[in-house]
Amino acid sequence: MKEKIHPKFYTDAKVICGCGNTFTTGSVKKELRVDVCYKCHPFFTGQQRNTTARGRVEKFNKRFDSEEAKALRAEAEKVAEKKAAAKAAEEAEAKKEAEKAAEEAKAAKAKKEAEKAAKKAKAAAKKAAAAKAAAEATAPEAPAAEAKAEEVKTEATKETK
Repeated sequence: MKEKIHPKFYTDAKVICGCGNTFTTGSVKKELRVDVCYKCHPFFTGQQRNTTARGRVEKFNKRFDSEEAKALRAEAEKVAEKKAAAKAAEEAEAKKEAEKAAEEAKAAKAKKEAEKAAKKAKAAAKKAAAAKAAAEATAPEAPAAEAKAEEVKTEATKETK
């Protein structure tokens, strides 16, 4: 056996059971805590008991029903509520900004369409003015041309007579 690698052995180690029974034995630990011993084990007593489940439930309740644990849970809930409120506020602000951007885009699009319509109206007005000017320019020539045509026609009829 190698020296200085083995734990210290206690010949008078105290064993404490969940039922309250205590006895001594040999172990590498000075004190041992167990849930079941020979005085409460169903094999030795002949009685069926669910001590381990009860002990686990009690440990759980002790751990999570203490005043300190309740205070920590309440504080955690408050922090969670604050975070949720902050997140909701951020989402609402982002939604407002998105709506504002959409309205601005809509207004810009409407402005662009209005500018296009104004350009088209201006072009149509120019066309109409040009057509009117052309009509006026040809209008004095038309009666003169008609008069000339009449003269030619009358001369032609005189010659045929």
